[in-house]
Amino acid sequence: MSIRGAVLGLLMEQPMTGYEITKRFEHSLARIWPARSNQIYTELKKCESEDLVKLSEIAARNARRYTITDQGRSWVVQWLVERSPPEQQLRFEGLLKANFVALLAPIERQKFLIEEKLYWQEQSAWLMAQMKHLPTSSDTSVLARKHAAEAGLAVYEAMVNWADAMLKVEQVREHASK
Repeated sequence: MSIRGAVLGLLMEQPMTGYEITKRFEHSLARIWPARSNQIYTELKKCESEDLVKLSEIAARNARRYTITDQGRSWVVQWLVERSPPEQQLRFEGLLKANFVALLAPIERQKFLIEEKLYWQEQSAWLMAQMKHLPTSSDTSVLARKHAAEAGLAVYEAMVNWADAMLKVEQVREHASK
């Protein structure tokens, strides 16, 4: 249901075409909830058949612009306030792997940690670049997106710090064994 929530949430901000929604996913939501364009278009069709959205215009190149309905707005509000079931809560494979990194041989572990550090640094850089595109506004939806991006950045930076700390442990171990 999270793709639906994201699609309808975006449509609450403004009417959009499937292409525009896909681009918004690519530029701001893909790192937290990836969705392919075919998933987005499929969800739009389902939402239209359930009267959650309606076609508001057919734009250039036959682009279908959708508007959220009152029923769709109610769906979003219910989705936002409803607690996610345990199986839908945080699933973070990077953090899961962090729990078991000690199972690797020292050489593999060091290589893994270096690669993880670089990966999370790249993710941080990408998110910071995306944050620069957020409008400077005190509008609640813009502020919510900004603070969500900052929370994501904190997670990425925490993973960089974890990899750094573990690399220091490896260096101490290596030095002690000599």
